[in-house]
Parts: sequence; structure tokens; C-alpha cells
Amino acid sequence: MSHWQLLVVCPVTNVVAWFCSLRKKPDTHIKTAINNAMKTANTTANGTNNQGTPKWIEVKSHVQSGGYECGYYVMHWMWNIISGGLKNDWTMWFLDGTTLDKETITTIHQKWASYFLKVQSNQCTKS
Repeated sequence: MSHWQLLVVCPVTNVVAWFCSLRKKPDTHIKTAINNAMKTANTTANGTNNQGTPKWIEVKSHVQSGGYECGYYVMHWMWNIISGGLKNDWTMWFLDGTTLDKETITTIHQKWASYFLKVQSNQCTKS
């Protein structure tokens, strides 16, 4: 069974925010890969890295009740992060542990559909 999760990487602050609507912890292989990538990205030309291992934040936000809505939860978090310009204070912005109601899921669906149609329309007029 597939499951969508969201990983937000902030190299400047050396923070990784992990979102999972089932509250699963990040897989150790994912953590290792991200930690190594962050270490490489933060290593200077002379080979030094002053930041160390990134701080992982497991954001305790909305929890899904069914078995298929995880994509909507990821799209909800992405929309809020991008539209709000969020770069820190993850636990302050995402602390609601309730499920998303049907109206919110419908709104998320409509917002993303509208956005993608706008992008598609803009690309068609540029061709």
C-alpha cells in the first residue's frame, strides 16, 4: 500500500520537517540519505561543515481517518507552507491533530486544480 508523506528540507537552518498523516516516523534509510545530502550541501569548498546533523522535526498535524486521503493531506500542507511563506516554527503552524473534513479536502482539490489549470493555460499561451 502506498502512502504520501511530506519532507521539507531547509538547508540554511539545517532543519528537516517531516509530515505524515498517519504519524509514522521517517524510515531510517530516508533519514540517512537526507542527513548525508544535507552534510554534502553544507560542506564548504575547503571541506569543512559547521552545521552537523540536521535537526529533524516530526510535525504533529492533521491525522487521516481513512486509507486513501494522504495525498490531500500532503497537498494541504504544501499549500499552507507555500502560500504562507513558512520557513520555520513548524510546530506552531501545524499543531491541529484533527482529521480534515470533507469541505476542507474539497477546497484543497479545487485550489490545486485551479492552480494547475492556470499553469497549463500560461504555458499554452507562451508556445
